[in-house]
Amino acid sequence: MNTFKFQFDNEMPLVVIDSNTTAGDVDGHAEIEYTQGGDWGIKAIYIECYRHRSFADRNIGIDAWPIVEAPEPFNTMIRDRLENGWYARVQNAVNEQIASDREDAAEQRADMRRDERMGL
Repeated sequence: MNTFKFQFDNEMPLVVIDSNTTAGDVDGHAEIEYTQGGDWGIKAIYIECYRHRSFADRNIGIDAWPIVEAPEPFNTMIRDRLENGWYARVQNAVNEQIASDREDAAEQRADMRRDERMGL
């Protein structure tokens, strides 16, 4: 199975009260596994978090906004949103990824044929 990252940058609400009221927007991404037929599943979910840093941490470049695997119950909440309310968004991203894969494969085949003709 192939994989890609489906980004949700500060637009994934953990809580949806009604169509106009949401809360707990998070940044992160889901690692999506997919087939060339368009089927997909969620392999893992990652979210951005804040880490308090000391001056020493800052001086050596420790990131204040690391990405970590989403702990429960965040994992369940995000998974539900992706598989239900955002299903069409994820499916569109999968379809775009498949199209990109096909373009890349066609370019690689053309490059290989060119290399063969050139004796490389």
